Amino acid sequence: MTAGRQRPIRGGALPALPAAGAWLADRSNGGRLHAGVDLWGPVGRTVAAPEAGEVEYTGDASTPSEARRYSHPAGWAGYGPRFVVLRGDSGVYHLLAHLGSVSVWAGQRVSVGWPVGTVGVLEHPHVHWETRARLQPPHGAAVVEVTGDPGAWLEGDWRPWSGECPRVPEDTSRTPAECRPTDPADAREPLEPSPSPESAEGSGPVAVPPVRRRFPRRTRRRGGVLVALGAAALTLLAVKA
Repeated sequence: MTAGRQRPIRGGALPALPAAGAWLADRSNGGRLHAGVDLWGPVGRTVAAPEAGEVEYTGDASTPSEARRYSHPAGWAGYGPRFVVLRGDSGVYHLLAHLGSVSVWAGQRVSVGWPVGTVGVLEHPHVHWETRARLQPPHGAAVVEVTGDPGAWLEGDWRPWSGECPRVPEDTSRTPAECRPTDPADAREPLEPSPSPESAEGSGPVAVPPVRRRFPRRTRRRGGVLVALGAAALTLLAVKA
């Protein structure tokens, strides 16, 4: 573990794939890959700052006003009842979620190991810890796309997720479902990212299928009336001429 860095709560090793609480693991609700790691601990256990830095935000994600305020583009829904966002001196943002209490405030300077709150989820109590390259993902991107492996960050070898699917050694069937190849014949082959149109050499222009826009029935009806009126006006002008 790199000096000046630590886990938010005391405990054993971080969960690894294919454990449900691991980074990039499958989600039980069928959603996108897990964006952080879940560190298990009893309710009330102290949650500490993983490194020195400044508190960026503290929030209560259980209130509808907070959920609406941060619903675009990433949102904080699902991170309640309370959470803390720390901007670390390493340049990484740390999201510590599912806290029962918060003991810091936005703008506060904290040192590594400083108490920021306590474990607060009563059912399967744990702290959800994300390490992000930025506070929020770009519009249209998923949260997981701006996260990195917290375990790698602890070892000083952190980088944002490149989109490469994780593989469970010697057992591809336990690879996250979102990353499994659809063809069984390719089960042991790594998944290659699709080249973008700009980077594909010699591929020529990419054909984009036309988009058929569907308008509401009322709009279509009004459009037909306008066309009929226009045709009648042209007929009247031709008769007068």
